[in-house]
Amino acid sequence: MALGSPVVPEGREIPPNERPFAGNFAVGPRFFETIGTPLLRGRDFSAQDTINSPQVAIVSEKLARRLWPEVKDPGEALGKRLRAGATDPISCEVIGVAKDSKNNIFNSIDRDSEPTIYRSFAQNYSSTASVVVRANGDPRVLIPAVRHEVAALDENLPAQDLQPFTETVGLATWSARTGAVALSFFGLLGLALAGVGIYGVMSYSVARRTREMGLRMALGAQARDVMKLVVKQGLRLTLIGIIIGLTLAIAVTRLIASLLYGVTATDPATFAVVALFLIVVALLACYLPARKATIIDPMTALRHE
Repeated sequence: MALGSPVVPEGREIPPNERPFAGNFAVGPRFFETIGTPLLRGRDFSAQDTINSPQVAIVSEKLARRLWPEVKDPGEALGKRLRAGATDPISCEVIGVAKDSKNNIFNSIDRDSEPTIYRSFAQNYSSTASVVVRANGDPRVLIPAVRHEVAALDENLPAQDLQPFTETVGLATWSARTGAVALSFFGLLGLALAGVGIYGVMSYSVARRTREMGLRMALGAQARDVMKLVVKQGLRLTLIGIIIGLTLAIAVTRLIASLLYGVTATDPATFAVVALFLIVVALLACYLPARKATIIDPMTALRHE
């Protein structure tokens, strides 16, 4: 892959410093089928796309929209021509539009898919290449067969770094996954401590009101009304604390936005789940001690210390 390869549509003069850049891949036939990236429009490369045939290219959807912003459908880019390359731009005809994907995994894990141009490997020969094999089941089983096929083509060809794609992606995302696991652990630990703290404080507060609840029932209050009052007051305090906590969390999470992938620092679902968990804990902390106090005899409750 050639990083930062300038690509310009033919028929439009664009200053060199304003030309769009795109990832540049040289791939063979059935590459998109193998890696699971669908072609939205047009055709794939074929055996007829050789060094002696007209130069062709497949562009990603994002690159098609960037080169020809006037088209409503990226498929309208078919048949248009572009020039790709830094020092000696090559004129190519667009024969297909592929769905956007993250092909350069080592540089784009934390970024959106980038504009990409795909060229026929037969028309852009390189002394090194990566062979992608699609397998059903454990791909490690195919490693000896792949080595055998490469040796059958040329016994001097070195077949190196044969490994499942999951391991390649895992290596590229190791630091991100390690950080995510660490943040998740400490986040869950903090949530558990918050839950234990809320339960302990609220249950202790309600338990200290046992005499008050006994007095209310001795004066004619129903147990249900006493429990409702206690739970309502405890829930009010919990909601105030949650609102303050969410406000501070939204302000602080901006500091870790760069460590998050596929989720925003202010993800509504995450905040909603945490708030709901703390509310449930507070309700239990209020309900259980209050229920225990209301089922005992009011006179016994009055003597409670």
